Amino acid sequence: MSYFPTAVMATGGTGIYTWSATGLPNGLTIGQGDGMISGTPTTTVGSPFTAVVAVADTNSASAHRSYPLTVLAFSPCDVKQTGTVNVADVQVITNQALGIVAALNDLNGDGVVNVVDVRMVISAALGAGCAAQ
Repeated sequence: MSYFPTAVMATGGTGIYTWSATGLPNGLTIGQGDGMISGTPTTTVGSPFTAVVAVADTNSASAHRSYPLTVLAFSPCDVKQTGTVNVADVQVITNQALGIVAALNDLNGDGVVNVVDVRMVISAALGAGCAAQ
C-alpha cells in the first residue's frame, strides 16, 4: 500500500518546472514533471530522512530545499494506518467481516474476511502480535 502521493510545489520562475530529489527513502520517487512524491517506502532505517528537493525552470533558474521525512513502520493489523493497533482497526475488520464494507483485509490469507482476521487484530491490540489465532 502506498502512503503517498504528496506534491511538492513552487511559485515564480518562468515556463515549465523540472523536479528532482535526493535522499528519498528506497521505494519513493519524485515525478520530474509534476513534483509528485509517490511510492511505498521499503525501509524505516535512516528515518527521519533528509530529502533535498530541487526545481529548475525553462530558463535554468533553480532552487532547492531540504525537508525531513519520517517513515513509520505499520503492522498489517494496523488497517487504519494510524501507527497503533486499536479498537478502530477491530471495528473496520468486524464491519468488513459482516459485509458492511467491501474488504481487502484478509489478514490470514484464507480468502475471506472473518472472525479469524478480527482475532488477529485484537491479539495485536493486546500486544500478542499479529499471528493467526
